Amino acid sequence: MFFRLNSLELDLIVFAVLLGATLLGAFAGRRLRSRTELREPFGVLQAALLGLVALVFAFGLSMAVGRYDSRRAAVVNDANAIGTTYLRAQTLREPIRTRSLRRLEQ
Repeated sequence: MFFRLNSLELDLIVFAVLLGATLLGAFAGRRLRSRTELREPFGVLQAALLGLVALVFAFGLSMAVGRYDSRRAAVVNDANAIGTTYLRAQTLREPIRTRSLRRLEQ
């Protein structure tokens, strides 16, 4: 379902979900403010959720860096292969060499 949406629609959905969660949290916080026995467990829960979000963010960033490095290595390998092919094409005999070098440049 989410893969069929364009970027604007997906942004609006994510914004609406975050806004709803924020308003729900603010409402629950105001309702439970008077209960002093619940302050300590909410602090622990908040710290645990913050740690979980940091862990998910770190894993996502690690995966993105890995994909970037593999893409960069693939580009370098392709460039090296093209350079090697060009150098080897220069060793061919003359009528074939000029045609193959022109085709490689194209």
